[in-house]
Amino acid sequence: MRRREYLNRLEALLAALPEQERQDAMNYYEDYFDAAGLDKEQQTMEELGSPEQVAQKILEGAGLNAAVALPAAGNPDRRLFFGVIFGVVVLALLLLVVALGAGLVTGQSSGKSITPPAAGSLPAEPSGTAEGPLPTASSEPAASEEGNGLYPMQGQKNTLSMEVQEGTLIVEQDPSLTQMEVRTEDLQPGRFTVEQKTDGYAIRYTGSNHEEGKNPRIEVTLPADAGLETLDIQMAVGRVTLGDLQAEDISVEVQTGTLKAGVLTASEVTVDNLLGQVDIDRIAGAEGVELSCEVGTLQAELEGGASQYAVDSTCNTGALQIDGQPVPVGSYQKNGDQPRKIQVEIGTGKGEITFQS
Repeated sequence: MRRREYLNRLEALLAALPEQERQDAMNYYEDYFDAAGLDKEQQTMEELGSPEQVAQKILEGAGLNAAVALPAAGNPDRRLFFGVIFGVVVLALLLLVVALGAGLVTGQSSGKSITPPAAGSLPAEPSGTAEGPLPTASSEPAASEEGNGLYPMQGQKNTLSMEVQEGTLIVEQDPSLTQMEVRTEDLQPGRFTVEQKTDGYAIRYTGSNHEEGKNPRIEVTLPADAGLETLDIQMAVGRVTLGDLQAEDISVEVQTGTLKAGVLTASEVTVDNLLGQVDIDRIAGAEGVELSCEVGTLQAELEGGASQYAVDSTCNTGALQIDGQPVPVGSYQKNGDQPRKIQVEIGTGKGEITFQS
């Protein structure tokens, strides 16, 4: 199998994904093959696994049942026959919907005219949208489903959790702020919430790229003294960009996409990436670090020297370098008596861990 056949097969297997997610995945693998070079096509395909294996990981990462989503092998004529039947049924349903819609518009579907509701019975227009101006800062959080606003960070034991289905998430700190600021762009209406909890906030976006050419974008800016105890980020498909952040515990999971981070200062740092790229400028102050990348690339620098960390790594069929030295495939341990610990897992991707000194 050549590269083009491999990618064509993979694209067909990802048919169950939304168009933008499928295109993002294909762009990633195109770049992956380009980086490997023409002379390493076969080696790259062996590292990645079969198109079916890669598709299964992507579909499961997107929350789809891979066993159902992957096309079944069989007689192509039989599949074509059922495809035609399915198309006819869908067309009939569409015609029915159009006919019913026309009847509703003209008021003929029930044989009665449709009287518009009185002006006073119409629901009030919302005071702002996700793309609107920020409300004035106050002691109470902005209670808007679209989420734009300023939110007080009270106490020194705050927890901030963020779950994003698709899009771009940017999190950074600004010493000029005294409250958390949230801005959003191009979000699917009604899918974004900011929930205040007793110990912090939970931000959630369950929408997708609902309009072609638009990229859902969420920006969260924290005050420098936010007092974060836990920062927990989960991204299904998209890009996570983190500035220089400080918390007791930082955890980031990106199923499909990229993570770019500045200096992460925390006692515990956990990063898990199923498919994509991870690039961390530096991890500082950490007693425990867990980094995982199944398919893709991982690069991170740690504060201090390599001799200060107990290393526990697992590398399946990929490639891993720690402090400039290749790590053998399989399990590897070093400096087990050191109090600071780093655990690295690489599947079929490539990882590089460096140290500040």
